[in-house]
This record gives sequence, structure tokens and C-alpha cells, in this order.
Amino acid sequence: MLNVFQSNRLEALVTILSKQMSDNAVDSVLTPDTILVQSPGMAQWLKLEIAKSNGIAANLAFPLPSSFIWRLYQKTMPDIPEQSPFNKDRMTWILFKLLPQFLTHKQNLTL
Repeated sequence: MLNVFQSNRLEALVTILSKQMSDNAVDSVLTPDTILVQSPGMAQWLKLEIAKSNGIAANLAFPLPSSFIWRLYQKTMPDIPEQSPFNKDRMTWILFKLLPQFLTHKQNLTL
């Protein structure tokens, strides 16, 4: 189930999340709860706050939105590669490959 809650206060959001997690029993204890976050730091903070409210924070997945959406693509479309062509590692090498062309082009413009 997808739940979306909005607030300007993170404390209010984590309170709602903790309450939702404690009230709703899961169908399978082996299936992790998925919570989208904007940074790994936010995931760490949420784990601590959920544990503080509920006594424990276990079996939680905190993907970033881009990786979550990529996994959805993989589940719904058959020919999607395992890794996104836009992840950091791949983009680094693509940009590194393009860098000499850019530098040569820029030098020609300044001459």
C-alpha cells in the first residue's frame, strides 16, 4: 500500500510513520517495509527515530527515489538492464570519456 503524508516538520512525519508501522501488522515478517528517502543520512535518522518510538526498527528498506523507480521498471518491463545507465558509477565513466572532446572543443573556441 502506498501512503503519502506531507508536512514541513520532520518530527510530525516520523511520528505518523511510527504509528502507522506499529498499528498495521504486516502480512509477512520476511517482507521489508519500504520507505523512500532523499539521502542515506535521512535513512539513518529515520531508523533511530522509529526505534525510539517503537522500541525496534528492523527489516526496513530505505531506497532513494531513483533506485526505487528503476526497480519498478525492472519488475514491470522485461528488457530493463540490472543497473541504470544514469547511476553515479556509470555516469562518471561516460563523462570521463567525453571530457577530452569537450576540452578540445573549448580550446578551439578560445583560439
